[in-house]
Amino acid sequence: MSSVPSFTPSYSTDRPQVVGRIGQHGGHAPADELAPVNPADKVDTVEISGEALAAASNPDTPRALRLAQIKAQIQAGTYGEDAKLTFAADRIARLLGNG
Repeated sequence: MSSVPSFTPSYSTDRPQVVGRIGQHGGHAPADELAPVNPADKVDTVEISGEALAAASNPDTPRALRLAQIKAQIQAGTYGEDAKLTFAADRIARLLGNG
């Protein structure tokens, strides 16, 4: 039969151990001591790469082609026709067990 090794802690167990607060960082001012920030002074900026601009303006991307199809259907008055709505309503009814 093997013996179980003994464990001796490397710290004193006769007094409670003190642990710092979670998230406590030195050098930061409490929130009530911070200077107020005017939201109007903040400016958000976005940088778009030339590659992204070129890709977005390419008329041969699947997104651009689909968008052109939808625009043409809207102009022809065939986008969102009643048959599509009826199909969707019937499918929802079947899924809910009402059809």
